Amino acid sequence: NNFGNHYTCELNRYNQSIKQAQKVPYSQSVSQKMAFHLPSFLAGSALSGSAFLFVHQQLSYRNRLTYKWPVADWVENTVREQWDDLKTKINQNPPSKAAASFSSHWNKGVSTVKEIFEKEQ
Repeated sequence: NNFGNHYTCELNRYNQSIKQAQKVPYSQSVSQKMAFHLPSFLAGSALSGSAFLFVHQQLSYRNRLTYKWPVADWVENTVREQWDDLKTKINQNPPSKAAASFSSHWNKGVSTVKEIFEKEQ
């Protein structure tokens, strides 16, 4: 019995909503149903924006590879080789050895300058 009352109540609500929808013109009913859903808008914007940026990145990388100058390629390889040579030299002569060598040369230079000033006086 309770189920039947609940069913008839829901059926009445459904019938009332249909009658109200029939009274409202179609253009107004569509505009009332089409609400702005902010989370969906933000998710769609983020997805489409990231897809655009990904495609743009891939296309510009391919353009750079296509229009690369031979001279720029040669310079890039030369700089890379020099950088690798410098790294191996640094690994062979650590900065502690270089600092000791530098300080001994510095001390010799300072003593030479002192001798020159002492001779002039």
